[in-house]
Amino acid sequence: MTTTSFFKNLSVQEYIALGYLYLVLIGVINIVLYYSSLGVNIFDYIAITDILLAPINMLFLDYRYTLIVVLVIFLASYLLKFAFLGVNKMLETTAQKANRPARKIAYHPIITFTILFSYVFLVLSSNMAESVSSRVKNKSYRLNTVLTFADNTQKEVSVVATTSVYIFYVEAGEDVVTIAPIGGNVKAIKRIKRK
Repeated sequence: MTTTSFFKNLSVQEYIALGYLYLVLIGVINIVLYYSSLGVNIFDYIAITDILLAPINMLFLDYRYTLIVVLVIFLASYLLKFAFLGVNKMLETTAQKANRPARKIAYHPIITFTILFSYVFLVLSSNMAESVSSRVKNKSYRLNTVLTFADNTQKEVSVVATTSVYIFYVEAGEDVVTIAPIGGNVKAIKRIKRK
């Protein structure tokens, strides 16, 4: 069975299931890249719901980020389509000169989109992870949140990530990530408005 016939035989539900499975896989890779850059083994602190929601969180984290990914992918897909046409034309010319039948390379938009999305997304994810890690190591982060704990103590911190159960933050002047359970520990999380 060829790749083209495989994709033609899929129902809408199968496309959605495969698409979501793909997004979960990319989301898990993104999570691992991000947290490992902070020196955290995320599988000790993550719930299954965080993994299932990873694709949605990832795609809607920042509309500018999503827009860049989509634009780059569509532009690259469009250019690749012309590249395939050019390569096929060249193969046809070469085959005619050698008096052989021309073998064309099929262009598969779904496979092309998947490969491009994976590449662009993972490059942007690793750059984001490296940027956050560098700010933590160099102590150049901005305090962006006030945490109020169960005992009513407050701390101004830089929150670098959250899951459904834990909050990951860096305290002023520190270069290590502190991990605190939210339930029964953190009473309030208040974002500091940028001036």
